[in-house]
Amino acid sequence: MEVSIEGMYALIRVRNNEDLWLYNSRQSVDLRRLVEWGRKADQVWMVSAPLSVYVTTPNETTEFRFRPGYVTDLATVPKLFRGIIDNDDLRLIAPSLVHDYYFGTQELSFCRANKLMFQMIRALGGSMFKAVVAWLAISSPFGWFKFRKFRLGKASHLRRRCDIITVRKE
Repeated sequence: MEVSIEGMYALIRVRNNEDLWLYNSRQSVDLRRLVEWGRKADQVWMVSAPLSVYVTTPNETTEFRFRPGYVTDLATVPKLFRGIIDNDDLRLIAPSLVHDYYFGTQELSFCRANKLMFQMIRALGGSMFKAVVAWLAISSPFGWFKFRKFRLGKASHLRRRCDIITVRKE
């Protein structure tokens, strides 16, 4: 697997509702709603310009095209563990964006979404230790509980802000 990202600098830290509404013209989401969806108010990031993540396997290439206004927490990392896993580590950004999409929409199963994140971290040069720690964190009972709390509003917001294009190799 190969992973690449275009538009890496299109992420901004959201500090208030005005930041959100700057790139989300419909004002369909605010910090209160994000917290209801399980986001931590101090870990909200948003795509401010088109950003694409490419995941290439021997059989296909999938492009995740994130539009401005796509909201993410990158990798939700408890403060206690941020010394081990930093949520804005460059090797975690693309895997986190893709995992967040699949986790929020449930278009992949819990196990498949977590496995894909693990594989993407490794493909981007993340150490086995970092990939395993990230996988353990998202595969924990806490991760399962968050996955089970499916929110239709969150899923529709993510789907409106991300297009997925898959090209199969022949």
